[in-house]
Amino acid sequence: MNHYLKAIIGFCLLHLLLVITIYLLGPSAMGSMWLGIGMMVMYIAIMVGLAIWYRKQLGGYATLKQLFVFLFVVMIVGGIFSGLLNLLLYNVIDPELEAKTKDVMKQAMIERLEKYGMSEDVIEESVNRIDEQEFGSFKALLNSLFGGAIMAAIFGVIISLIFRKNKPEFVDGEEAPVIDSNLNS
Repeated sequence: MNHYLKAIIGFCLLHLLLVITIYLLGPSAMGSMWLGIGMMVMYIAIMVGLAIWYRKQLGGYATLKQLFVFLFVVMIVGGIFSGLLNLLLYNVIDPELEAKTKDVMKQAMIERLEKYGMSEDVIEESVNRIDEQEFGSFKALLNSLFGGAIMAAIFGVIISLIFRKNKPEFVDGEEAPVIDSNLNS
């Protein structure tokens, strides 16, 4: 099995386990602001782990391009899996989950904005924005994929820059063989 396929399967299984765990915790966990922040930190940690693992699979060396392409492909395929899982969750497994999650998010938003002394108009506008969100639609899937692709590209470049390691030009104290460019002409 090639490295890409192993990483994609591992990522998708991990994501499936997380979704099941969060779903079992209930709508209050799904509507939590801290969940989104925690998931972002966790995905960055997964990308770091994947970069280290892939570099080891390549003999300890990987170029920026190799790492970036690997991370980007794994995260995009994982994002598609995640979006399809959300469609299944919100439309087939628990069609009432979206309304329950929105209620939790609205209550948390109202409490937070009242704590900061915001006016009723601001609170109402914020609650209306939550009502307009869609979690289990095809449009939500496309928006998630687009945003995920941008994030995967940004963090993929940063992580690839940090964990790239080019092969040395000298092997065992000897200069690497030079390919004569005149042979091709």
